[in-house]
Amino acid sequence: MSSLSLQGPLSIGSGVRVPSHPPIIPTGYTLTTRLMRDRYWHPHFGCPQGAHTHPEHVVFFPILGTDSVEVAGVSRTLTVGEGVWVPAGTPHVVLRAPSSTMAAVHIDPAAWPEGSTLIRIVGVRPALRELLIYLMEAAISKEQRLRAQRVCLELLADEGGREFDLVIPQDERIAPIVERLLADPADGRSIEEWAWVASLSSRTVARVFERTTGMSFNAWRMKLRIVRAVEMLISGTPVGVVAGKVGYASIGAFSNAFHRVSGHRPHEFLPPRA
Repeated sequence: MSSLSLQGPLSIGSGVRVPSHPPIIPTGYTLTTRLMRDRYWHPHFGCPQGAHTHPEHVVFFPILGTDSVEVAGVSRTLTVGEGVWVPAGTPHVVLRAPSSTMAAVHIDPAAWPEGSTLIRIVGVRPALRELLIYLMEAAISKEQRLRAQRVCLELLADEGGREFDLVIPQDERIAPIVERLLADPADGRSIEEWAWVASLSSRTVARVFERTTGMSFNAWRMKLRIVRAVEMLISGTPVGVVAGKVGYASIGAFSNAFHRVSGHRPHEFLPPRA
């Protein structure tokens, strides 16, 4: 199956020539997704070691935990739910570890001609992530694949605005902790106290949260609180009431935490007054 035309080497900075690599999107399609580990690696197909470029736009995103990519000389650590948009022809280095779950979706520049030249963080929400993974293996017709790929592009274009993607840890060892916090985000027990509930060491609890969510226990609990807060705010619950229900003793402390996580203030999510 033929592919897009190949770009030549790219010269950058002090005359260093960064090699480009063969395109990987089959003719007639708009995108291709590959896992960085295992199937992704091939000397003529994918991301080799060292700085290189691709003739397609690429979005790198972790499926589990965290991973890193160096783009145009800047290292970016990504957690589940986010990806980095690497414009076609941009030098990058994949800093993958043996336990990497990084994936990369290559996008035909013709399918995304506008606003594609800037390196930026993009949302890779669960529906998009699962559909991209499904398309890696699915034996479906060309027409079905093209329709699904168009949906992927639409989901990728939707930055989500005020939506939050909370990763729910999938590990039976910490299930009692996760279940109780989902039921009551205001529960302020320390990680040591929660470890006792789960009959684990606090070090194990911390390690499992990092591995399954890409976040520390405290950071995950804070994000859970903000996600729950948004749900209540958009239903019209007053800010002061919401603050107490998600574990904050004052509106000020709640507002500061909310802003750190979301970049917004709580009142922005309240429905407009009639």
